[in-house]
Order: sequence, then structure tokens, then C-alpha cells
Amino acid sequence: MKKLALAFLLVFVVFFHAFSQGGKGGTAEVISGFRIEADRVVFTVFTTGYTDKSSFVLSVNKKESYTELTLLRVKDDPGKMMPEPLEVSFTRDELKDRVDIRGWLKILNMFSSIKL
Repeated sequence: MKKLALAFLLVFVVFFHAFSQGGKGGTAEVISGFRIEADRVVFTVFTTGYTDKSSFVLSVNKKESYTELTLLRVKDDPGKMMPEPLEVSFTRDELKDRVDIRGWLKILNMFSSIKL
């Protein structure tokens, strides 16, 4: 009985996470890197030829002591090239009134060194 309950819970958590990420106007992108510079937030993603900054939106969810960030893909990349890294930057001016890049940030994207 406990195994069935745990299996149910696992399925619920997986589907809830997938639904909550996809329900924000895109799907959470698998990223290979993330860094904060003095004036920008930079995500490293994979491209197969048709990805640029307009392929993404940044979801911001403010909590009490930190801010959650999720890079969401809104345009598919149907390319057939070998995946290559691409840096997508959001400047302090673009994030004005949404994110304080000097504060605590939590990245909700999955990390990977290879495209899944």
C-alpha cells in the first residue's frame, strides 16, 4: 500500500511540475549554465540553428526572501545542426522593477551539459 501511495505521489509531483512550468507561456528550458554579472543575468542554452533571445521569456516569481527565475522557451528550434551553446542575457534595465539581481535568486530550470 505504501509503494502505491509513493508511486501516486511521484506521478502527481512530476505532472504538477510539468504543468506549472508549461502554464506560464512556454516550457522550462534545460540550461547548461547561469551567471550574474554586474549589469545582467546570463543563461547558457543550446541551439541547433534557430534559437535567439526572442525564443525565450523570463518568468519571475517573487517570494519573501528570494526571487524565483525560470527561463521559458516560447519558440521551438527545429534546426538539425549539432547543438551549440548560446548565451541569452537579460540586462538590469530589462529586469527593472521585476528582479533585483543583487538579491537572492533561485533558478528553477534543470541543468545539463548536453541537450536532452
